[in-house]
Amino acid sequence: MDHNRSKHRLIVDGMLGSLARKLRLLGYDTLYVGGVDDRRLLELADSSGRILITGDVRLYEDASRRGVKALFVESSDDLSLAYILRGLGVKYVNIDPTTARCPHCNTPVTVIKDKELVRGRVPRKVLDSVDEFYVCLECGRIYWVGRQWGNIKKLERKLNALLEEEDDGVVHA
Repeated sequence: MDHNRSKHRLIVDGMLGSLARKLRLLGYDTLYVGGVDDRRLLELADSSGRILITGDVRLYEDASRRGVKALFVESSDDLSLAYILRGLGVKYVNIDPTTARCPHCNTPVTVIKDKELVRGRVPRKVLDSVDEFYVCLECGRIYWVGRQWGNIKKLERKLNALLEEEDDGVVHA
């Protein structure tokens, strides 16, 4: 696993769910917490040693005052994702399904090469055309490289282009 992915554990506030899913796809251990007050979110970040990612200026400032590592982003778009990655010291991304975490529940996926283990759980034409599946042993979701993979690789190219650009200071740590 990439050194940065293994050393950075993240917690994302309820305003940034799409960023949490993308960070998980990139292999980052990312808690997504919605529906809790700021005080509880700060306690979770602090007690678990996670970096708080938030779009709430006041929450970011509170985290800074309490000594909780935090990154502030203004939106949940791909530019913000690149800012987060840059703030984590990432210079290049390679989206690899074997190192991804389940976008739904954050559990690392398990590679399954025996199609019989997913028979009846994926469409027949997928079973016939795909040789490797990625299964979340926690929530049971099954993933594979299919139609959506082109969009994922497009995201990878976009992030790498953004990471090559000079930092304009939007990420605050």
